[in-house]
Amino acid sequence: MAAYKQEFLSNSLPTSGKNQRQRWKQFKSTIVSMPRMQQLRKINSYFNKWPYRLDIENWGKQEYWATPPEFVKKSGDCEDYAIAKYYALRELGMPADSLRIVAVMDNIRRLGHAVLVVFYDNDAWVLDNQTKLVLPHSKFSHYVPQFSVNETNRWAHIPVKKNQLASKPKK
Repeated sequence: MAAYKQEFLSNSLPTSGKNQRQRWKQFKSTIVSMPRMQQLRKINSYFNKWPYRLDIENWGKQEYWATPPEFVKKSGDCEDYAIAKYYALRELGMPADSLRIVAVMDNIRRLGHAVLVVFYDNDAWVLDNQTKLVLPHSKFSHYVPQFSVNETNRWAHIPVKKNQLASKPKK
């Protein structure tokens, strides 16, 4: 993921057609002074209005991580929503170390999926294109994290077996 630049979203969105740049700036001005949790809900709702489109339909590829300008022009799939939300929250002042794009395995649908996780107020909140609700990660027990990224780091999520947690190291 490219390093974040101040106002990346505001300066890179298209001005032709639906003028997404102006729409974003107007929307941002209405939420910039709201409490953080309200901003999370508004951002999730704002980007979830785009229709879901598979990468093969949009880009002729099985997998493609779209930039926010590409997303607002053509829409996208789960990680494209997460990326757009990530940059929107960065522009609203969220630090990179509070944000993660997380690739998960959805054990209900048996599919790979991606969400944005925001660490705020001593919890990890999930912004998901599958719901308008912003809920703590504990409400998503069917999502098993595989890896996560932000603009500075990447993490592998390695499952720990329950009996490993209970066992004490031998002396």
